Amino acid sequence: MATTSRADFLKHWEELLATVAANPELAHMEENRAQLESEVEEIREASVRQITSKAQAQQATRDIEEHTARGRDLATRLHDGIRMQYGRVAEKLAEFRLQPRRPVPKPQPIPPPPPPETTMETPPEPGATPARTATPENDVSA
Repeated sequence: MATTSRADFLKHWEELLATVAANPELAHMEENRAQLESEVEEIREASVRQITSKAQAQQATRDIEEHTARGRDLATRLHDGIRMQYGRVAEKLAEFRLQPRRPVPKPQPIPPPPPPETTMETPPEPGATPARTATPENDVSA
């Protein structure tokens, strides 16, 4: 009999305890039966504590979320009151970790790129490359 979950263990053990108690020829195993019965009871008590702890942890999480939401609201009200007292541009706001409004610097115009340098040479004509003529400096026929 494969028992893998706690519920399966408990069901099997309870059946075993009832069967052992019903058979008087197993009276010599009473000590083991009583110990198993005690362990089953301890498991039940621990399960109840576990469920209670889970419920308390979940309640604590809900409490934290509620307090956080109310705290955020109150902090926002304080921030708004501070801004109302000092204005939106006062550097005093930085003391309260609030960002004062500062003037936005005007962007400097980007200078146009310099015009390309012009030369007096004429650009090569499109088409075939002109043939070179032999001159005394590059003549290799001699």
